[in-house]
Amino acid sequence: MSHVPRTINWYRVPLDPETLKTLHRRSDLKGGMQLAGHLGLIGILGTVAWHVRHTPALLIPVLFLYGTCYAFILNATHELSHRSVFKTPFLNEFFLRLLSFFGWRSYVMFWTSHAEHHKYTLHQPDDLEVVLPANLSLGGFLRAAFVDPFAFAQVLRHTITLSLGKVDSGWETHLLETLKSDKRASLIRWARFVL
Repeated sequence: MSHVPRTINWYRVPLDPETLKTLHRRSDLKGGMQLAGHLGLIGILGTVAWHVRHTPALLIPVLFLYGTCYAFILNATHELSHRSVFKTPFLNEFFLRLLSFFGWRSYVMFWTSHAEHHKYTLHQPDDLEVVLPANLSLGGFLRAAFVDPFAFAQVLRHTITLSLGKVDSGWETHLLETLKSDKRASLIRWARFVL
């Protein structure tokens, strides 16, 4: 990006520091219960899908529920990347990596992008993590809700590109330039590990 990012005058909600501290309190127990519940539900639905695999009338709705729950792994990686789930830093890092692997997501690239996003949320051209307006269509929704081989091919191509230390968009080129060499190496290693 060749322009200079602007300064944004964000509105700050008047909140006393003690209330803010209470709202940001993390808990290993609560984080563990939420994660166990989510992964447990995925495990149960996967087991049910396996047992009804020869009955399409049951398999299709169970796979839909399984896929819906599985897709929310990416939401978990979002919260884990903010380090807002577990009080113990190691647990945040461990489960961030585990769920990023399950969701085929580069946690290094995601956090690099997401940190920039939060500086300039929805203010283009400084935030290109969320590009608006979003183009929504029934066909796009149905592909995303059921099977989207094009999305899988795109994720696979993107992971291969990252594993070679390259990126495929102007936004990611900008992000890659901001990464220190150790983070760049981590980005490449993670993409290779996922592959």
